Amino acid sequence: MNTVEKSRQYIVIRVKNRNLQCLVDFGSCNSIISDKLAYNLGLKIESFLSTSPLIAASGQQLNVIGKTGITLYINGLIIVHSFAVVKDLFPSLLVGDDFLRKK
Repeated sequence: MNTVEKSRQYIVIRVKNRNLQCLVDFGSCNSIISDKLAYNLGLKIESFLSTSPLIAASGQQLNVIGKTGITLYINGLIIVHSFAVVKDLFPSLLVGDDFLRKK
């Protein structure tokens, strides 16, 4: 994959007056944010019980510590979306199929 193709996997979004790179992951069922980024942005993390674990593409189970709602600014659009908060996640922010299918 060349540099242009890799850059197309990311979009720039604005959250709380910060521009952030966000991975667009068509293979992920859920949108997720790292615990460190959530804390740095001052987001409220709510605990929740998941009915099924989140599994990375590598097969490793992700350590979900809660969920948070984020107001995203993307090219003039304001979108509120829920993200699972995952410990030690890289990349630190990604939107999954749940975001891409949102109407």
